[in-house]
Amino acid sequence: MAGVSSKEFYFNAVQLLARSLASLRPAPWERVNHLLKMCPQESAQGIFKFDQRGQDAVFALGIFFLQSGCQHSENIFPYLMKLLRGLAKAIWVEEIRMHDTDRKSNSLYCYFVFNEHNAL
Repeated sequence: MAGVSSKEFYFNAVQLLARSLASLRPAPWERVNHLLKMCPQESAQGIFKFDQRGQDAVFALGIFFLQSGCQHSENIFPYLMKLLRGLAKAIWVEEIRMHDTDRKSNSLYCYFVFNEHNAL
């Protein structure tokens, strides 16, 4: 894909995976679990470490969860709640902005998205 950075490719690919899985009724847990494993995992100290790919994977997991009608909620919802509770002490690996127009840091953007959806 000419002109597409590896970060943009991953961002698009992981969202496409989420949408494809969401269209399956039912979505096989083995494939959804692969998407979940791309997301940041809690360390033994109870800390999540976010990099750009991990953040993209969390957004994709949210896309899957909502577009699939909350399939596999018994596994996904507890992860998202644990992640939400862990945001205050999460470690953020700041990377170069994906787009030149990005104004917010990765951590601020993720915080905004989680809190905006939590308010709903």
